[in-house]
Amino acid sequence: GQWIIGTVSRLNTRQATVDIKLVMLADGRPVYLGAQAFRGTIRQQDILSAEQRIKHPAYPLHWAFRPGDQVRAKVLGVGEPSVGFLLSTGEETAGVIYARAV
Repeated sequence: GQWIIGTVSRLNTRQATVDIKLVMLADGRPVYLGAQAFRGTIRQQDILSAEQRIKHPAYPLHWAFRPGDQVRAKVLGVGEPSVGFLLSTGEETAGVIYARAV
């Protein structure tokens, strides 16, 4: 799957909505999307890897993300139009890459 960089725009108890800003091509080159609006969703079950979910079965979404966080995520596929791309941070090289302290 492709990798993206995006900004968490909204959270609820089941998912985080991400505004996708950049797509990494297969050869590693970044493509900036500029003003184009692409949305992605990280579902609660896609935050952690399968091994991590065994250790932390009830990992709350708000422990992983806050609105405004920049994340690196893998594209799992395309969901319904309201969901956009299905994303995962369940790999070692994925997750929050920039967060502001509150």
